[in-house]
Amino acid sequence: MSIIIPANSAAGAGGFEIANSCRFDNLDGGSIIDYLTRTPSGASNRKTFTISYWMKRSALQGPTNNTLQQVIGQQASGYFRLTLGSNEQGDILRFYGGDGFEFRSKLFVRDTSAWYHIVLAMDTTQGTASNRAKLYVNGVQQTEFYTENYPGQNVDQAWNIAALHKIAAGTSSGPFCGYLAQVVNIDGAALAPTSFGEFDEDSGIWKPIDVSELTFGTNGFFLDFADSGDLGDDESGNGNDFAETGIAAINQVTDTPTNNFCTLSPLADSTSILSDGNCVNNADTSQTTSKGSIAVSNGRWYTECKITTSNQYPMLGIWSVETTAFQNPTDTSYPGQVTPSYGGYGNGSIYANGSNTGSQSFTWGNGNIIGIYLDLESSTKTIKWYKDGSSIATLDLATTTDAFVFGDYNSANALTASWNFGNPAFAISSGNTDANGYGNFEFSPTIGGVDYFAICTKNLAEHG
Repeated sequence: MSIIIPANSAAGAGGFEIANSCRFDNLDGGSIIDYLTRTPSGASNRKTFTISYWMKRSALQGPTNNTLQQVIGQQASGYFRLTLGSNEQGDILRFYGGDGFEFRSKLFVRDTSAWYHIVLAMDTTQGTASNRAKLYVNGVQQTEFYTENYPGQNVDQAWNIAALHKIAAGTSSGPFCGYLAQVVNIDGAALAPTSFGEFDEDSGIWKPIDVSELTFGTNGFFLDFADSGDLGDDESGNGNDFAETGIAAINQVTDTPTNNFCTLSPLADSTSILSDGNCVNNADTSQTTSKGSIAVSNGRWYTECKITTSNQYPMLGIWSVETTAFQNPTDTSYPGQVTPSYGGYGNGSIYANGSNTGSQSFTWGNGNIIGIYLDLESSTKTIKWYKDGSSIATLDLATTTDAFVFGDYNSANALTASWNFGNPAFAISSGNTDANGYGNFEFSPTIGGVDYFAICTKNLAEHG
């Protein structure tokens, strides 16, 4: 199971920063709802071009349990598709065109807590077949494929033509679910990945660089998602803007390759039904849990959870990553039921390590925003629950465990719990950041003069 813990987080100060990404849901209601489209006015270079993008997956299957997810493609006239998975193989990178060109990489991209950088460089004018298409992932050329069919020499691809190009959607099924950042099309050049990223000299991790000065070509584009009112805006200077469907200001987030935020993890709980970039747990009438993708072992941390649908009081709290409840994706233990874990029940009960510590005078339910403040830095470690900005419960943590994750539990009733680790899927009226300027919260991460922080890799590097 994949999870980010402080020891393997990377972020550091300085260097180039990507400020925003775009969150594509495409799971809510089982339909394709978030995508971008553009139809070029005319064809340009169809033999030589480069497509580059950063992505962070959320769902590993689409709304109809389809393993195929199209990230970028054109199918209105011929076809050229950059997808995840296929009908036969899930979680792989698949790229193909209408002349027989097809790559099915043996590299699996199933880590929903990580950002991947993908580059496909095409130049069908090359005499050597293996030079006509090159695939790079995080700066490394891929050489192992289930299918390895190169395009014919000088064959035009169905890209950069006067037909409908889509981002995050195919024809009627197989939409992309997750986050995209720094999406680039270079019309007329087959570039190496070093035009888009570099290896960090300290950590060795592949990271983005500024691409704004590249030559993009006639149908080239650069989507940086910096304008919340126009997320299809092309920053290449060409004005090759994309039309938005289902995209609004709330789709713009600060979860990026240079500052990776916590979300819920579909790999931690097979019972969870997640949407909105893994920020929302949608339970029907079955027992479900959801747990975060980033664990914290020291420091002070803040997150919010808005209860939008519930037929009973949901449980909100933390589990240790050492517990079977966390390590077994089919386990449906609630926070506070196992050792070590701690949870608040919306009827006023606080649970710790398998015991009910007693009822208190609070309840929570539909419409309430529950703030959770976790202090792993003070000599007495604590977890505090706040309801709509007011303190309702505090519990001392009698534990020396390594790390905790946030999450919820629902027992056989409908629940929609919308978690805000800094990039909310629900409307925020106030707009509070933490003391480092990260996150977007309804209520302040600072209480009693003490700063708590959003769970993201920048903060982990400083406080985790």
